[in-house]
This record gives sequence, C-alpha cells and structure tokens, in this order.
Amino acid sequence: MTTTPLLLSGALEAAVQSITDDGELSSVERKRLMQIMEDLSAREHVDAGYLRRARLALLCANEVLDKIQPHSLVYSQALSMLRNGLSALGGNYDLLKLRNDNGVFHTGLIDLFDFGEAAFTSVYAGMACFSAINTILYDVDFELMGRSEKEVPPDDWDASFYAALAKSGSAIWEGKGGGEQRRKFWLWYLQIGIPLCWNVQIQLIDVMHGLK
Repeated sequence: MTTTPLLLSGALEAAVQSITDDGELSSVERKRLMQIMEDLSAREHVDAGYLRRARLALLCANEVLDKIQPHSLVYSQALSMLRNGLSALGGNYDLLKLRNDNGVFHTGLIDLFDFGEAAFTSVYAGMACFSAINTILYDVDFELMGRSEKEVPPDDWDASFYAALAKSGSAIWEGKGGGEQRRKFWLWYLQIGIPLCWNVQIQLIDVMHGLK
C-alpha cells in the first residue's frame, strides 16, 4: 500500500493537535501511531510494519545529520552507518557487521561528551543514527514504547526522540527551551516523515538528502 490509509491520516491529524505548548509529541501518542501503523501493515505482510518502522527511523536520523558536521570524523561515520543501514534493509549488507559497526560508532559518540555541552546536539543527532540502526537490527520494543523517556535507558530511546533532542537542543524536563524547534520537528515527523515511510514505493535514497 502506498497511499496513507484514512485511519492513519486521521490519527496523524489528531496527533498534530496533541503537540504540547512546549512542542512535545508525547510517548503515548507516538506509541498509538506506531500501533495503528502495525495493525494496518499486518494486513499486507507480517514484516510490513517492521519495514516502515525502520524506514521512519532512517528518515528521522537523516533529518538531523547536519548537526554532526562540526565533528567531521563522526559525521563521516554517521553517513556510512545510514548508507549501510539502508543497504542492510534491502538485504545488501551483512547484519552482523552492521551490529559491530554500530557498537564502534556508539563508542565514538560517547567520546564526544569530552567536548562538553557544546557537543550535545551532535551527540543527540548521532544517537538518532545509532537508534535507527538498532531499529533495523532489532526492531522496536513495544513494551518500552509509550513510557516516558525518563523511565527508559537512553540507549533504548528511539530515533525520533533523539532527532527532536538534536533539533531543540534539550529534553523538555531540562527546562532549557527549544520548544519551537521541537514542534517543527514533530510536525515534520507527522506530516512528512510518516507518510514517506508508509509509501514503500518511494526509494529512501531519493529523499534522504543527507546521503547525497
């Protein structure tokens, strides 16, 4: 299926209205959308929901790639991770190698904390890449989904949440602002990201500007 189903379109419109004053799309709302996508996708194929979740995670990571550019080595690694993840999703890259690559990439991201708070947005963007690759490798955990990120280990946060952090510069519980950029990201997620991931006939390489 390529056209966004009416049930999902209605849920996306409702989700736009649910974005809070500080620009957040709640984890509960995000889980509701993922569950609707899974239920609709399951009518097509048992793996259709997984494919769309992986596509969405890659799109989210791609949306914040530019935030890593101040750290050229990590930026180059992030590009490679997303390219290889995209290849793996098409069956053209070894998953065991991708898992090992992602572990090395994660170590490099943690090292960026040595640069202090100035590097935080780069780390968040890199973690969106790390999470996107984990989605390809392991899918998402519906048991964790819907819980506040404050209750979930950071390595288990999804790519969309990390991308929102990269755009806004902080989490809402930090009270550091960034609400307008956070809202813009979640609007992109609802109005562009999910419809793009749903239409599986669209080749991601054609829309992932960061990889070109």
